[in-house]
Amino acid sequence: MNPSITQKERIISLDIIRGLALFGILLINVKAFQVVTDDVQLPDYNGLNGMIETFIQIFVEKKFFSIFSFLFGVGFYIFASRAESRGDKPRWRFARRLLALLLIGIIHGLFFWGSILAAYALIGFLLIPFYRAKVSTISKWLGGIITVYIISQLLKILVPDMGVFSNVIAFLGNDTITVFIMFLSGFLAAKANWIRKISDLSHSNKMAPNRYISIVYRFFYLDLVRLTKQ
Repeated sequence: MNPSITQKERIISLDIIRGLALFGILLINVKAFQVVTDDVQLPDYNGLNGMIETFIQIFVEKKFFSIFSFLFGVGFYIFASRAESRGDKPRWRFARRLLALLLIGIIHGLFFWGSILAAYALIGFLLIPFYRAKVSTISKWLGGIITVYIISQLLKILVPDMGVFSNVIAFLGNDTITVFIMFLSGFLAAKANWIRKISDLSHSNKMAPNRYISIVYRFFYLDLVRLTKQ
């Protein structure tokens, strides 16, 4: 069986950023590993410790998870489109991968309660109907979901007690919606060919003195996409 993606077909810059995101997620979960393996109690985050913890969550934890989730959506389109170009059924092939990821996530969850693999697999199934959709259609869906997400966040801050509607508002603003927003953002960026355009721009930009500017440019772009959900 031929590999899904050959070495020449890989987008090295995306692999590098994905690796950095995974490394960041690993660092974030160190304290959780300590709870599981060493039975260490997490400190009570109050005062200055609480402020530092909030800073880490916003600028470190959420950043790495957002980048990784964004690249998940990018990877879905790249994988499915290449499968289709080989004559395979792209949506069914991706669904099989998600089922395998779900199985691995369930097994992993039996040993480590903080596993996100099963959740990623289930949320990933929501991307499949968008594969045949037009870029304009996906953009409208993404804009609508982001709008609902922002409104739900504002309502939780401005009107914390909404009675029976509080559970609905909480669902519309939870992490599942956040992850799907990043999945769909990455998928849209890949389908609209924005990833390739940025890569070509970084190679053709003669004003850049070295490759470090190219790397910073890519990271800056991902940050802009991430901020659309806040």
